[in-house]
Amino acid sequence: MNTLYKLDRDTNGNTTLRVKIGNARAFSIQTNGNLPTTHRDGIGSHTQPEVDAYMAEHRKPRARRIYINLKGEQGTETVDEFTTRQEARAMLKEYAQLSGGEYYISSRACKDWNA
Repeated sequence: MNTLYKLDRDTNGNTTLRVKIGNARAFSIQTNGNLPTTHRDGIGSHTQPEVDAYMAEHRKPRARRIYINLKGEQGTETVDEFTTRQEARAMLKEYAQLSGGEYYISSRACKDWNA
């Protein structure tokens, strides 16, 4: 897989390593303390093992969640949660038969949602 690295600085002036792996979204890692050799010597053959070790320790895959929200007279609230869009669409048809507001699929839950 094609991995690109670029040294940069964040808004506070800290040195960061910008990491772009294939077509995935790029992310940054502060080098000081996290990637000590890359922080001291710049990008080199040591960078890949340091990034791999950092990712193994800190990056955990997130389970993607899909929500059904209700927009009604009292505001917006989340009413259900799913792991696949297919499940959410099937349930949205069920919710649409209910009255009292507009139901819709969202990738974000309302702030009071505790499932």
